[in-house]
Amino acid sequence: MRTSFKILTLLFVFSGSSCYVEEAAFPFFDQQGIQHALIFENETHRRIYRLKKTLTIDEDNLAFYITYQSELGKSLKLFTKSGEPELISLLPPCDCDIPYRRLIPLTLGDTVLGFACEPNLDGIKLLEAGLTETLRGFERSPGCITIGSGITGLNLRGESLDIGFSPEMFGSGGLDRIWQISLDFTLYRVYSGAEFRQIEQNTLPVMKSGMILSLAGENSKNRFRFESFLGLKKVNLYPGIIPFNPEILSVNAESYESLFRADRVEISYPDILDPLPADPGTILSYSMDVWRREAMELFSWNRLPEVLIFDTLNYQVQDRFFKRLAFFVEKKGYAGRLVHSEQVRHLHGYNAYDYRALDLARFFSRAHEEDFVLNSEEELLKKISIHYGIIRRISSTYLPGKGSVLSISRSSSLVLRQHLLTHECFHGIFFTFPDYRRACFQVWNELSEEERAFWKLFLDWMGYDISDEYLVVNEFQAYIFQQEREYLDYYFKELTAGRLIKSCPEREDQIRNFIKSFPDSFENAYDKLAESLWSAGRFEGGRIIELEKIQ
Repeated sequence: MRTSFKILTLLFVFSGSSCYVEEAAFPFFDQQGIQHALIFENETHRRIYRLKKTLTIDEDNLAFYITYQSELGKSLKLFTKSGEPELISLLPPCDCDIPYRRLIPLTLGDTVLGFACEPNLDGIKLLEAGLTETLRGFERSPGCITIGSGITGLNLRGESLDIGFSPEMFGSGGLDRIWQISLDFTLYRVYSGAEFRQIEQNTLPVMKSGMILSLAGENSKNRFRFESFLGLKKVNLYPGIIPFNPEILSVNAESYESLFRADRVEISYPDILDPLPADPGTILSYSMDVWRREAMELFSWNRLPEVLIFDTLNYQVQDRFFKRLAFFVEKKGYAGRLVHSEQVRHLHGYNAYDYRALDLARFFSRAHEEDFVLNSEEELLKKISIHYGIIRRISSTYLPGKGSVLSISRSSSLVLRQHLLTHECFHGIFFTFPDYRRACFQVWNELSEEERAFWKLFLDWMGYDISDEYLVVNEFQAYIFQQEREYLDYYFKELTAGRLIKSCPEREDQIRNFIKSFPDSFENAYDKLAESLWSAGRFEGGRIIELEKIQ
């Protein structure tokens, strides 16, 4: 009875007396782009717009929108015949020269009758209304800024951003609803006169820019620093690094030379099978309390989405996913053979793993051919690899698709995890970019026999199958770039050489003669590969983290 009364009340409002009825001066389009007749009636404190023919919502994920320009804040009432209360939304003032488009989400079965702006039309210009796909967040597009659901306020001041979130967008924070805030933006930079001259002479070094992200909730606050090369960028934020429901996100340039433009903010809720796109810095610090599975969390590298990253509870869980795969693909004396867990129980796998699509396809095909029983983690790995197109199943055979998998573990210390993840991410780059792979093979082939002999001794000592040239070259570039250039001498000439001499005392003269005869070997390889690494995707050796938490 109460619902019927509400509907009758709304109908009365729309059929009540008014001074006059006119055609609206702006169009109304449905989701197919078809224009519908829109009329308005003036009341004392507001103007009511209504459709001559009501529209019933028969699709999911639709929203009502109004495009406007205004220097003042207004409110919007949307009248529907669903039996629900009137939908009310704020129309924030436009903080720039281009119009805003405000969305109000609709539900299946809603009937759109019309809308009203309040308190009046002073200071606001309505440009268009209609139906469109819904959006949680905001988006900047040519000629318009769209403000979707979940946004309580938006302030775009030059190269900064303040955005307010509705509490209901985040819920209770339970594991059944992990939220994700995705921020797309563009980094710029102010150049000095001297830098402009370097640009003209093509001698300006590669420049970076930075910004500070601040998130605030009830009695809580987190700050992050993002630094990267100029251009289009993306940051993903999760409850795993923000242990509260944020109410405000503020983004500001780190210094006067740095400029940034926010292009899109979206709130979403990833499924348990969806990898969480993340910066490596996020993966390293992500809280296990909000993992969607008890023993592992699945990420994808936000810069290379086809590269999946498994973060596991400990080495034991990680080994159940990858150890037998490691022996099949890369362990000397075992490569090409499927092994039972009992056969290698006493042998060490690795502290981190990486496999291309071809490796996975070969392993799962051989397991099928030999009726080799996979454990539950290997079955999950296969399921995830198929789901994301890394491998494809055709009849009884698995074929390589696109992508690769990497893994690290929580058994490693934070410092070791960062070192290992950096190493593994360079494998992901090697798997992804053919031109970069070719450059790595070229640099490898240009090494002297003595240099290649050192690398093969090192990789053989590490347990790799050095008869596999692809594997050798892949490890060569990953070990070169797992640290910044300034730390190459320490890692290879002191740490690695010392370990090799201790383990292989009969090779001490060979190792010391190599270091003496080729003092710049590692830096030369680094420098030769750096240009190809940059060309592949604007990567730099030793640095994969762009987002870091600050106090």
